[in-house]
Amino acid sequence: MTKTNLVVGAGIALCVVSVFWLQTRFDASDHGKAERLAQNFRVPGQPETFAQFLLRQSGAKSGTWSSEITGGCRGVVRVTWLPMLTPAVVYAWDVDIPGQTIHPTPASPDGEKMLRAFTSPPPELPPLELYPSRDAE
Repeated sequence: MTKTNLVVGAGIALCVVSVFWLQTRFDASDHGKAERLAQNFRVPGQPETFAQFLLRQSGAKSGTWSSEITGGCRGVVRVTWLPMLTPAVVYAWDVDIPGQTIHPTPASPDGEKMLRAFTSPPPELPPLELYPSRDAE
């Protein structure tokens, strides 16, 4: 083995290690961004964040957020929330980081139901009918 081969081999090894290190940094960033986006998601007309809504609707005092990258090149991360409840219910959504949007995932019908309830406008109340008072006669 020549000195040149050792230098080239060390350079290649250093490049490989650098790429893996950078990828883990990017992945960690995507996990954090996706979880924060889901927790702080807001829609017009809704006074609370999605995390506050989930706590109120589920009745849980707290829960655990986690994520897994499902489309690294596209920036799609599946975010999961597990409320501290018995029996355990798992809610999950696909978060599109570049688009800053949250989508239901077929793997979690409960998550889809909660997202729909959060993003749907409140039902309109029928107009209030006022009857003339008897004193007006």
